[in-house]
Amino acid sequence: MPPRLRPALVACVAVVLLLVGSTTAYAAWARSATVAAGAVTGGSFSGTVTWSTAPNLAGMHPGETRVGVVQVARTASTNGRWVYAVGAPTAAPSGTVTAASTALAGQLVVTVYTGATFTGTTCAGTPATLGVASPVQALGAVVRHCVAVRLLPTAPSTVQGGSVAVTVPITLENRSTN
Repeated sequence: MPPRLRPALVACVAVVLLLVGSTTAYAAWARSATVAAGAVTGGSFSGTVTWSTAPNLAGMHPGETRVGVVQVARTASTNGRWVYAVGAPTAAPSGTVTAASTALAGQLVVTVYTGATFTGTTCAGTPATLGVASPVQALGAVVRHCVAVRLLPTAPSTVQGGSVAVTVPITLENRSTN
């Protein structure tokens, strides 16, 4: 064998031995085991949305505003963080639908505020951003929002005697605890 090829041959043999040896060592030290299937159980998620102070809409005059406070809570005994989103509030005829009720529903402006406090007929805070998830809330958190219902100053007399229900849709969603 020519002397020039000897170092190349030694290097090739060393690489082959290294690969074979490391593969054999890995095979000798590696173990596998089968784990039995386990059960995955879904939990439950509950929350409450209630009027802590319902707005009294009876006998409103054009231009008048009445306020209430809606409360959002998740107080279940399990762990979990959550978020909520306030949807677009609506006013719709309630009970027997009359022309006055339909007209009244179109003359009300409902605004949800970020704060839960009010003075007389004015909510503190800024109008809530509708449809956007809140910051993550801890289990047991109770969040309140002031809701202002305003009868437009241009409301016609045909709305007298109308009956409406104000709805503030609020959606709660679970968040990961880790």
